[in-house]
Amino acid sequence: MRKKRMHKTAKIHKEIAELAYSNYKIGEVVQTKSSFKIGEVIDFNNDRSGNGEYIYTIVNDGPIVVFSAPIDERIKVKEITIIYRGSANPFGIILGNAKKVRRDWIENNIALFMKRLTKKKGLTGQLKVSADYLNEIMEKYPKAKINLYGHSLGSMNVQCALSCVTDYSRIKCAYIYNGPNIYEFLSFNQKVMVSVLYPKIHNFIDSNDIIGMWYEEGKGAVGQIYKFRGLDKKTIPTILGSVLLGGFGGLAARGYGSFSVQHLWGGYNFNENGNLLDKDGKKVIPWQKSEETAQLEKLLKK
Repeated sequence: MRKKRMHKTAKIHKEIAELAYSNYKIGEVVQTKSSFKIGEVIDFNNDRSGNGEYIYTIVNDGPIVVFSAPIDERIKVKEITIIYRGSANPFGIILGNAKKVRRDWIENNIALFMKRLTKKKGLTGQLKVSADYLNEIMEKYPKAKINLYGHSLGSMNVQCALSCVTDYSRIKCAYIYNGPNIYEFLSFNQKVMVSVLYPKIHNFIDSNDIIGMWYEEGKGAVGQIYKFRGLDKKTIPTILGSVLLGGFGGLAARGYGSFSVQHLWGGYNFNENGNLLDKDGKKVIPWQKSEETAQLEKLLKK
């Protein structure tokens, strides 16, 4: 008798996104902490373009077929999951990973922040190549539906990729976490695209995480926005650091709590059914669709 496939709960979707920070090889079987099997890795894009991207591509349904296989084999692949990793640990500067840190933080994160301050549009190199990569996968596997996951900078990569997708009907779902809102950097056509994909995009933002910035209820954003107050993972480390090591220790402990715990899903809490809860134990639901999104999504549906 065929084993029934486990249902993808909010908890499992989050665990899938976490897999971006694993180290898989092509051909390796991928599964979450809850033993939910995703599939097998068919490609690993480790800074292939020189822009710092870090992306896994996994076959969920169909034969395990690499890029170089004949098209009559690649068309048998029915479903693919693409997972985008977030920024490198800033401490990588002193741990021998300065190049990756520079590409993620200076050439992408800080560059976008400066665009925001100066009110300039346009996207950075890593976001653009992330979009190109999605369209390349869709071209290589023309019959496959696509699932997308990303965290932090990976969330921004997914947002950009969705805004540039060549065939929006093949996007099955997208789950993105704790990343800044890049909506205002998009062109009009890109905003139309993400608006059409609105029901398929689930964008989670913990209010206690400072990285999930630039979201305002009723304003433009990529996807359904689940902004919530998560569990506080910063205060206790800050107090302990201050008591044990003084002011500098408190500052260092707050930095650790903010980036190494809170930002890495530390505030996320789930019930026994896998539903995401806020700090008060209430089920997290998305904001209402903005008027701008409602208007733009009609343009491609006429």
